[in-house]
Amino acid sequence: MTTRTCWDLALPATRLRGSHDVFQVATASELLAGGFRGEATYGEIRGHGDFGVGTFDQLDGEMVAVDGRFHQLHSDGTATLVDDEQSAPFAMVTFFHGDVTQEIGDPVDHDGLLTLLSSLLADSGDFCAIRVDGHFTRIVTRTVSKQTPPYTTLAEAIAEQVEREFRDVGGTLVGFRAPAYIDGLTIGGYHFHFISDDARVGGHVLDLHLLSGRIAADVESSLHVELPQQATP
Repeated sequence: MTTRTCWDLALPATRLRGSHDVFQVATASELLAGGFRGEATYGEIRGHGDFGVGTFDQLDGEMVAVDGRFHQLHSDGTATLVDDEQSAPFAMVTFFHGDVTQEIGDPVDHDGLLTLLSSLLADSGDFCAIRVDGHFTRIVTRTVSKQTPPYTTLAEAIAEQVEREFRDVGGTLVGFRAPAYIDGLTIGGYHFHFISDDARVGGHVLDLHLLSGRIAADVESSLHVELPQQATP
């Protein structure tokens, strides 16, 4: 990887074994300010994790990585595999093992799923990588469209987001829960991207209704951030 300034945060120790590290390209605050220029290639990023979320140079869609396969989620709702040469202005990845698991036997909506996750992870520390596999009767996603310089803020770009609704689809939620005290450095709270089982559709999750499924989570012990080479003014 090209030499960059980096920043490391050791998170509070947890009681669960199998803690992992998260590798992140740039900061969330830089992305929010309009830092949409690719900072690291996905060929480089793959060396730091097989599971995660992110975006692309010029904010050209969303990224979701699961089981070592990296997908680009386009503004039309479709998905394609990512080339090593493509780059990211922001991405979070880790090597995922799923130390904490729970089956979901009853249907839950978006708020119900977050409540279930908060209960499951209550004693596991604040920073977790989370995977939810299941069958969705309904899932609503958004995908931002490619931007051109001079860049606006992320909020202005999202105002033009494309929302898609998928029904009766199997797939995977990929995401993280980060503590509020590192919001800005990374994305605080829950943040999920979706990819269908056939890897044909997906996006950033806005709403859902999950019929049944399985939760797996990893507790994270540290965050390594590669800072942008040239910050957005």
